[in-house]
This record gives sequence, structure tokens and C-alpha cells, in this order.
Amino acid sequence: MDLRHCPFCGKPAQCKVEEDHHGNFYSLGCSNSDCVAHEIYYAVPEEDLPMEQAAFNWNRRFI
Repeated sequence: MDLRHCPFCGKPAQCKVEEDHHGNFYSLGCSNSDCVAHEIYYAVPEEDLPMEQAAFNWNRRFI
């Protein structure tokens, strides 16, 4: 899965699956912790939004 660099600061993007008491969710965003787009959360089950779709959304800037 290729992610475009951050549109705000130009740093590489990152995407990972995390889990809490509600289930799995995506933590996707800029790898720069000082950036406004540091982590954008897709709080939906993995089966409802495949990782490829989350990456597509980031790459199209639908955040």
C-alpha cells in the first residue's frame, strides 16, 4: 500500500491498525507529530473499510 506524502508538511504518511474497547480502527496520517494531519482516525471496523480504501481516501485527500 503506497501512501502519498502529507499535503500539509510533505513528510511521509503512515497507516496502522489499532484496537480499543470498540474494536479495530485505522490510525492514518502524517508521520510528523507536529503536523495538523498527524493522525486521522477511521474508527470503523476493518471489514467495513478495507485498508486499501483508507489509503485511497488519504491519497485523494478525502480527510
